[in-house]
Amino acid sequence: MELYGLVYENGGYELEDIVGDVLSLSEKGQRLLCDQVVPPGMGDDSAFRFLIESTSNYLTRDGMEAERAKWEKVCLINIEEAQNIDIKEFFSGQLAIIGVEVPVDQQVATNREVGN
Repeated sequence: MELYGLVYENGGYELEDIVGDVLSLSEKGQRLLCDQVVPPGMGDDSAFRFLIESTSNYLTRDGMEAERAKWEKVCLINIEEAQNIDIKEFFSGQLAIIGVEVPVDQQVATNREVGN
């Protein structure tokens, strides 16, 4: 998926259109998108990280409360299910962007893994 090309291509999608497509996905579809984020050194996931961060930034707009709540749930699931600390931190960062604090139980789990 060449997201950068879609974003910057003349006459193609604009970032707002692509983010709109992400928000129109079901929870399962959004989770599949988020599953494309991989630990450092495991592949180039920069386009997916860009899209996920763009979605989080888009959701900081007024009137996006329902979409933000749905995205929060997806991010929390990814934090909970991730086996890699870098992925957990990436999705914790998405919660910070949308103005949600990472729950204490998730912070404890992340901190515990850092010590290992």
